[in-house]
Order: sequence, then structure tokens, then C-alpha cells
Amino acid sequence: MLGQGARDKTHGYRLDVEYHIGDHDLRVGIDNQTLESYSGNVYEGGYRWVYKDAGDVPNRPDIVPPPGAPYFVEKRLFQTGASVKTEQQAQFIEDRWQVSDRWMAYVGLRNEQFKNINGNGDVYVKQRHQLAPRLGVTWDVFGDSTFKVYANAGRYHLAIPSNVAIRAASASTYYSEYYSYTGVGPNGEPTGTQLLGSRRYLNGEDGTVPNPKTVGAQGIKAYYQDEYILGFDKAINADWSYGAKATYRKLKSSIDDFCDSRPFETYAARNGIDLSNASIPGCYLFNPGKSNTFLVDVGGGKLVPFALTKADFTSPPPGNVPFPDLKRSYYSLDVYLEHHFADNWFGRIDYTFSRSYGNSEGQLKSDIGQLDPSVTQDWDAPEIMQYTNGVLPNDRTHQLKAYGYFQATPEWLFGANVAVATGRPKNCIGVDPVDAIDYGASYFECGLKPSPRGSRGRLPYTWNLDLNAEYRPLWAGEKQPLAFTAAVFNVVGSQRPIAQVDVGETGTIRNGVPVASQDYQRPLAFQNPRYFRFGVRYDF
Repeated sequence: MLGQGARDKTHGYRLDVEYHIGDHDLRVGIDNQTLESYSGNVYEGGYRWVYKDAGDVPNRPDIVPPPGAPYFVEKRLFQTGASVKTEQQAQFIEDRWQVSDRWMAYVGLRNEQFKNINGNGDVYVKQRHQLAPRLGVTWDVFGDSTFKVYANAGRYHLAIPSNVAIRAASASTYYSEYYSYTGVGPNGEPTGTQLLGSRRYLNGEDGTVPNPKTVGAQGIKAYYQDEYILGFDKAINADWSYGAKATYRKLKSSIDDFCDSRPFETYAARNGIDLSNASIPGCYLFNPGKSNTFLVDVGGGKLVPFALTKADFTSPPPGNVPFPDLKRSYYSLDVYLEHHFADNWFGRIDYTFSRSYGNSEGQLKSDIGQLDPSVTQDWDAPEIMQYTNGVLPNDRTHQLKAYGYFQATPEWLFGANVAVATGRPKNCIGVDPVDAIDYGASYFECGLKPSPRGSRGRLPYTWNLDLNAEYRPLWAGEKQPLAFTAAVFNVVGSQRPIAQVDVGETGTIRNGVPVASQDYQRPLAFQNPRYFRFGVRYDF
């Protein structure tokens, strides 16, 4: 939950200058925006208890449950909070060029700069000269606007969200403790607790503020993707038209955090660097799937560059698990058929075939509901990226939408909407026998065997029917400014699940076998139930 007093404030300015010369419409400008955020998160109640079947916890030999104890409990405390700032600046130039009576071209270039500031007012990451070219062309095939073909290509950047400064660049506390217990109180908390092993700070989040120079990789590149579109619109006659559009998007660079100290230890041993007095943050921001250079405090504030190649991120023997290349691609084909408003009715049908696949969703991780932009579990260690290539959580292979309305009389309008979509992919997320980062059941493995992303089928497809009506009385005036509206959503009351628990194991191992979670595949969310909405509107 959000910490007390959380608030955001945004301010900025934009300046555009347009100039028309011959066949060219030129526009140049600047676009600046600053987000100031005081925010943070804390578990409701301050901490949480997770009851588990007693057993071995990977990478935690210090946790030994009492003989014969069937269960133990894990206490997790998570708390962040800081006042941070994100600054975005951009300069752009574009030209809309009427090449001929049938051809129009669009050429643009955007230059962006991002700066992220932590809770102490220090800059911990900045990026300059992030160039984003844009190119588009439209062809009026017959010169009468009845058949248009268009194509666009462009690059789009995103700044690091302010959440990163709160979680990774400011003071943050996140720890795990295991206890045996003798009973459970009426409030759900264990009683008769006895600490097992020691407290383990996760991701190095021990409540101290990290050195801003060591938070992120040197020269870190911004998050960006390239997009390509090719499509057409064709008129059948005065009332009907149809069209199609193909889209391809490819993620070229991402920013996330890496939380494994082993590559630094291997690099230091290879290069004769003493780490006995080093201060290595729990996590570093970096560009996944690439070589990265980090500054490491080897003692006394002395910062030494560690130039880690992509191969250096491989886990040590006997695992030898390499980091994959960053991969996220999306392609789709959209087709539509439309009846323009004529003969008192309008209607349109859209169908989309699409695939979203890769090993990283992007700034979020929705398959486990993690809402920490750019500091997700992804990429925290090589093992957690095993078997992650597949259809991503937002993949909906088939989507069909149909909507329209009928002007029954000058006063009455009736409408309907239908939406059908493929269900989201299902996973089984479980335990890794190494678990060097103490994440428990967080890997695309179940039963200590590979369980690749999206390999457990899909949730059922969903469909939805909405109906609406509008009454505009003539007695309210010639322009009918008064409207009474009514709508019913999900008319049939369909309640199919749209999300489930994908974590299939508890995080412990008993007799060499991971303990299955009883919550696995439990529905987390359903379609919105049937509901009604009534309204009154007056247009001035």
C-alpha cells in the first residue's frame, strides 16, 4: 500500500513554432516536464506473515525447522519512502511535405534527455542525446481519397519512472525472517515464535542510502522500442469502407535492476581486485542482455570500474547459466469493415490477430502482479531468466470487437458493443535449486524441471455484450441539448477468470521435492459483473 502522505506534482512547458513554405509545413519546438513525487510503499500492517510447509529453503542452510514440525512461517517487511524528481526535456523538428497531389511525407526527429534524482537530491542516472527519428508516407492511390495506403516508422523512448529512485536509489528496507511457531492468534499472526537462522536483507535493501554513483551502469541507455506500421483504407461505396493495418514493434533497449553479486566477485578474482572491504549495493540498474560497466566501492569510498561483458553475467559452475539477449516483439494484423452513418445507423467490426512474445514484458511484470517499474524480478540473476522466452502476459492472439448504433427516431438512439478475446497465457512458477538471490518460488521451473513461459495453456476466452440507449427530447430545444442515457454492461453476466495465481510452489523443498502451493491456479480476477449506468447530460 502507499505510504502516508504520498503525492505527485507535475509542471512543465512546451513551445511550438510552425512555418509554412511552399509544399512544406515545418514545426519545431521544445517540450519539458518535471515530475516531483513523494511516495513509497509498505505492507499493510507494516509486515506480512507467509505460512509454509516446513522443509529445505534453497540457499538458506541456516533455516532448520524443529524435528517433526509440519510448518514454519516467513516474516517479510518491506518499506520505502522518499521525495524524488524526474526531469524530461526534448527538442523536436518535423516536416509535413506535400510531395505531389497524391503523396504526402512526414519526417521528424526528436532529441530527448532524461535525468533522475534520488531522495537526497543527487542525480543517479541521466541520459542525453536520445535521438528518436520518425518517418511516414501516405499515398492517395486514385487521387480522390477513396483508397489510401500509408506507412510509418519511428523510435520511442521512455524515461526511468520515479519509482526507481524511491526503491533503488534511496533508503529502502526489505528483509526476510523465518520462525517456528506453536499457534496462530485470532488476528492471524503466529504465537510462540522462535527465530530460525538469521535475518536476510533482500536485494541489499537494509535501510541505507546507496552512493548515487553506484546505483546504475555507466552510460546506461534509455528504454526504447522501434515501431513499423503499414496499412490501407478503402472505400467500397459512399456508405461502406474497409481496411487493414500491420504493426511490428521491437524492444531495443530496456532498463531493469540486477541483484547478483557473483559476477562482481568473479571479475574481481580475475583482475586481482580485493573485495574484502567492498560495498556492493544489492542491485544495480543496467541494460539487460548487454555489456555494462559499473562503479564499485572497493573500500574507503574508492570507486573502481568493473567492465562486465555479457558473458560475465553467466552464473558460476556448475550451473553456467548465461544471460539471454533482451527479447520482446509484438506483431499484429488489424482488419475492419465499417458502415458509415447512413440510413439511420452506424456499425463497425474490428478483428485483430496478434502475438506478443519474448523474455521480458518491459517495465512491469504482470504475471506475478509486480508493479515496480524497471525494478522487477526479471534480470535479477541469470537463473531467473531461464525458460522465460515465450508468449508474454498481455498476449491476446485473437480479439474481435463489433459496435454500432441505430437512430430509431429523432429522439431515441440505441447502441451495442460486443468484445471477444483470447485468454491470457498460464504459467507454473516455482523453485530453483540454486536461488542465489533468495527469491523462493519465482522461477519458470516446477518440480525442479523447466516450465517455459506460457507453456501451461491459456485462461478461457472472454466475451462481453454491452447495450445502451439515449433519449434527447425535442421539447428541450431545437438542438436537443438535454440527454438522458442508460447503459447495461456485461448483459449476460459472464464471470470468466481473467487472471490466476501462476506461482505453483511454496518455496520450500521436502524430501527432494518442491512443496506444491494450494493456491496455484486460484482465480485472482474475473470479468466485471453486470452493472448499470444512468446519466443526464446537458450540452451548452
